[in-house]
Parts: sequence; C-alpha cells; structure tokens
Amino acid sequence: MYSVRLYELLIQWREAKKTPLFDLKVFRGQLGVDDDEYERMCDFKSGVLNKAVKEINKHTDIKVDYEQEKDGKSIIGFKFKVLPKNKPKITNQKNISRDANTEDMFTIEGLNDKQLGRIARNPIFIADYNDLVSSTSPAGQNMKIWESEMVDRLKKDASQFKKRPIKDYLEY
Repeated sequence: MYSVRLYELLIQWREAKKTPLFDLKVFRGQLGVDDDEYERMCDFKSGVLNKAVKEINKHTDIKVDYEQEKDGKSIIGFKFKVLPKNKPKITNQKNISRDANTEDMFTIEGLNDKQLGRIARNPIFIADYNDLVSSTSPAGQNMKIWESEMVDRLKKDASQFKKRPIKDYLEY
C-alpha cells in the first residue's frame, strides 16, 4: 500500500531526477500513515519507507534512493533521487542458427542498402542489366531512379540477377 503511494509521489519527479524536501508530517499523511502508527522513526523507516523503496526498485521502471534531512538530531523530512532504470537489451537471438537457404528479410546475401546501391551504380552491373528497364521509363533516364529501382528489385527478387555473383559487382 505504501509502495504505490510513494511511487505516485515520486514518478512526477522522474524528469527532474530528484525531489524537493518532503516535510515529515505532510509526507506521512501523503503515504497514509496515521499519527499513531510507526511513531518511532526507526519503525517508520523499516516498516514503511525502506520496504516501499525496495518494492519500487524491484517492480517498477524507476530506481529510488533517499536521504533524510535533519534539524539537529530530529529528522524533519526526506529527499529522494528518482532515476529511470536502464532497459535490458534483448538477447534472445544468441544461439539461434540460421538456415543458409533462407533469405534474410532486410539484406540480400548479407548486403545492406548502401552496398546494394553501390552495386546498382557499377558500370558492369548497368551493362549486364540495362535491358530490365525501358530507356523511356524514368529509371532508364535518371541514374538515381535507376539505382533505387535496382535496389528494390534486388531486395524483392534477387533470382533475376544471375549473370554474375552479386558481390562481384562491389569490386569496382
């Protein structure tokens, strides 16, 4: 119960990364702790505050730490540090083996779009495959459109490009 209330108080300070001083009497009321509950500070900290901080750190998207503020020997309130947790990297693909006969969805033979563009600009590639595009079409008249058209075709159906191994066109 206290964890949820503390989380609601702290989440609004996520961007600022720290809170102002929460006055002890007001803070106890915000958490829903009655005046006759957890009267001693050690009981309040162990029964309410430390448990709530531990649960928030374990189960939410923020990491919380606090400092107590004192006036002499008396604790007058608390300041909190509120930091977003680092999102864990997804590492589910460690031991997945690929079928060599299955094409990768985003590359052709392991080539990225930049490399495919370089292939499409290769004069030998152009000579080998200029018959795929009509000279009157936009791709036949503009080199940028030609390159884009050939990259799209390579990605959609590389089987029509069999005159040489595709990677051989990278060497020019």
